Parts: sequence; C-alpha cells; structure tokens
Amino acid sequence: MSSKELALLKEQLELFLLSHPQTIISDPRAGWIRLEDSRFCFEVQFGKLIFTLWNSEQSVTRRICGIEQCDRDRLVLRTAYGGIPSIEMVFDANLSSGAIAEKRAARRKFPSKLLRMLRLFCPEIRVDRVTSGRDLSRSFSEHYCRGIGVEGNRQWALFGVNACEDQVTIDACLSFALIWLEELRRAQGRQVVAGLKLLIPVGRSETLTTRAAFLQQSGLRVDVLAYEDRNGLGCFLDLADYGNLDTRLSRVDRVPLPLEQIPCHLLPPAVRSRLELIEIIHRPASAMFSIRYRGLEFARLSDERHPKLTFGVGAMETLYDRSLENELSRLIDNLESIRRPGSLLPLHPFYRLQSERWLESLVLSDIRRIQFDLDPNFVYPQVPAFSGLDRGVIDILTLTRDRRLAVVELKVTEDINLPLQALDYWTRVKWHHGRGDFERQGYFSGVKVGPQSPVVLLVCPSFRFHSTTEGILKYFPREIEVIKVGINENWREGIQVLYRRRA
Repeated sequence: MSSKELALLKEQLELFLLSHPQTIISDPRAGWIRLEDSRFCFEVQFGKLIFTLWNSEQSVTRRICGIEQCDRDRLVLRTAYGGIPSIEMVFDANLSSGAIAEKRAARRKFPSKLLRMLRLFCPEIRVDRVTSGRDLSRSFSEHYCRGIGVEGNRQWALFGVNACEDQVTIDACLSFALIWLEELRRAQGRQVVAGLKLLIPVGRSETLTTRAAFLQQSGLRVDVLAYEDRNGLGCFLDLADYGNLDTRLSRVDRVPLPLEQIPCHLLPPAVRSRLELIEIIHRPASAMFSIRYRGLEFARLSDERHPKLTFGVGAMETLYDRSLENELSRLIDNLESIRRPGSLLPLHPFYRLQSERWLESLVLSDIRRIQFDLDPNFVYPQVPAFSGLDRGVIDILTLTRDRRLAVVELKVTEDINLPLQALDYWTRVKWHHGRGDFERQGYFSGVKVGPQSPVVLLVCPSFRFHSTTEGILKYFPREIEVIKVGINENWREGIQVLYRRRA
C-alpha cells in the first residue's frame, strides 16, 4: 500500500473504534478483549500499518493487511502476526461482555465434559489426550475440542463442539475434524486411525450428518454422538437416516437477461444511459430486479403491480423519485471511478465490498473463461436451494457442452469450509436433477440434461486455496468429480486460468 492508502485506512479504522467504544474484539491468539478496558493506537511504520492494543492483562500487536468486512457495527480485519498470515481480527459492537464470559467458562469446562461422555458412551475406548488449545499453524482454535482414543490396536480421532457455540461453528465442525483426522494419520505412521468420533449438541447436527453420510460412501468411518448439554445424555445417530434430503429449489432467470425482458421504461435515465455497463438480474422468487455495477448492487426495482425503485449501497436505501436523479447519477459515477481495476482508492468500500460478486460478474460475462466446454447459453447465478431451515445459494449453475450439470463455486480468499460447502451444493443439485426439478422450474429450456453426476468447479486465485483443501477433498466419494481452477491474483484486470486440476 502507498503511504496515502495507509493514511486513509488508519483514519477509517480510528473512526470506527472511536465511534464504537463498547466494541468487543475477537482475536484468534488473544481471545476476547473489551475495548473500553484497553487503550489502542495505529501507527504507520516502514510502509506498514501497525495496530497495538494494551490493558492491565495483555498487549496485542498486529500488522493490518486489509479490511475483510465493514458494516455499521462490525469490522473484520485481515491481520498478520509472527509470520502467520491471514488471521482475522473481529471488532463487534453488538457483543455483550456477559455472553463472552459465559462462552469462556463453557469452553474451559468442555474438555472434562467430553471425557465424561466418552467414558459413558464409549467405554471400550481409552482416551489418550484431549485438548481445546489453539494451534493456528494447523488451523485449530478454542471453538473445538480434539483428542485421541485408543481401542485395541487402532486409534480414533475424537472431536467435539460445545453447545454454547453458534450454528455456523457447529456446521463447520466436520471440516476441522477431517483436518484433525488427517493430522493423526500422518503422525501415527503404521498405527491405524480407524475414523472419527464426533460429539455434537442434540438437535443441531443436520448439516454435519448429511455431509458425513455422503462422505461415508468413500469408506470414511464417522460416528456421531448427539448429546444433551444439560443432563449429559446422548445417543449415536444412524447416518443412514440422513442420505435423503429435505430440499426445495427456487427458480432464477439465466444470465445475461435478454433486453426485451428488462422493463427499461421503469428505469431512471441515469441507469438507462449506462445499460452497457450495468448488470440487471431478475429474481422471480422475490419479484425483483437487482441492478449492479461489477457485482455490487446499488439499486433494486420491484416487479409488482405498483413498481418502485430504491438505490444505495449496503444498508443505505433511498426511495427514488425524479428529484433524486442527480444523486443517483453521482452514485453511479462514483462506482465507475472507484470500482475498477487500478483504482486509486482500493480501500474504499465501493472497491472492496462484494468481491466474490465482482468475480462472479466477470465469469458471467463469459463462462468459458473458466473452462472452455461450459455452455454460455445456460448460466444461472445465485441459485437458491433450500434444505430444512438452511438457505443455500449456489454461485453458478451451468451445463457442459455434453449436457452435464456443472456447479461453479467462487472464492477470493482462503476458506477451510470450501470443499464441504461444495459438497452441500453437489448433493442438492444431484437430488433435484434426479427428480426432474430443474425442468419443472424452467431451467435449461429446450435441452435434455444428461444423466451424469454433476461436476464441481472450485474457482479461486491460485494462492488462495486453503492448505487443507486437498486433504479434505481426498475423503470425497469417487462419484464426485471436483476440478480446482486456479486463476490470477489480479483477476479484476481480467481472468486468466493458471491451472485446472482434478482433485
């Protein structure tokens, strides 16, 4: 970053913290910190922005690499420390100190609680060790408890998650459990590590058990114990009950939307005059047109009997009327000036917000940039597929030239959960395909989709695939074909595929 960019970033971060004195800071190494109990400073040193925070108990120093997210009351920074890159530091003004204290206490008690449950429900296993300590070099945090169980001449990878954790953390448990299993199998040499034993709060395991049921088809042994936190009772779940999906599909229009389907007469002059630069995506399920610039939504047009248009980025939303035409025009001018390759303001929210949608807009302009045999005539972005209470959204659904379904998942930053998220979408697409749901919802009109299982393409800047991705993908059934597509780091200037590899 230039000195000007660092100064702008420093000013933005200071303004956020000064505006949110009750903020709770979450750092993977330092844990939770109350800002009101601490002092802090930002300093530019040798071309780097350094954040230092200190109080009576500890001192924390981090190099700020960039902003991952900045909402009204929540800030997520990408930081570096001690040679370990891409550590997320979260500033949340909505967290309470009481809730944090309860979580800390529950996490401290959980290893002993896990031991008691293992003795009760797995008496044949001798627990060698259990820990919930952080080990960021191997992607382990205090959110989970891991251990080793010994049964005769074989071992088990033990993994548990506390009932105090949120559902997102519980859903992600299997990814980290597979990393732990892979770690033990590498370390034990000839010692057989039979599989996983997972301890999950009762009633909160649907996503995990559905994933595990499919992974067992590859020969992976997974035993899931659902426990009741209050009384310590529990039972092992039969994964055979989780192979069938309770899922439904919503219709979307393919992209690009034909000009004759866009209600241009309802669009303001500022939008009509720039149609060649703007993306308009119709959502039949929500009866709305999403109006975007390089993936960033800046206006919405309702598709109802009494249509209305609102504009604004993020949480800002203004109902349009003719008196606001100049304001809307200035917004679009600012987007054109800032949200572009080589922008002079790469730290501005207009540049950094919705990065994956920006990448999506480039892919949608010609899907063949990712793989030459993908059909540009059938490209559906942001396909909603529902499973129970979970609202999954497939980045892009398309076809290959030989009429095979293709699921395209896009990422611009490292994500441990990418493989299992892709598994979720593959299982849903395969499920709906087998029941003819795509034809009934109007997808792939005039084309007979082939009977093959869907192919999954994971698209990410080449150095942004998490180091654990390959280790998790090895547990996928052979039926699931996964292709890693590594693209250039400066993809905003144009996508270039650096490699394609079958996982």
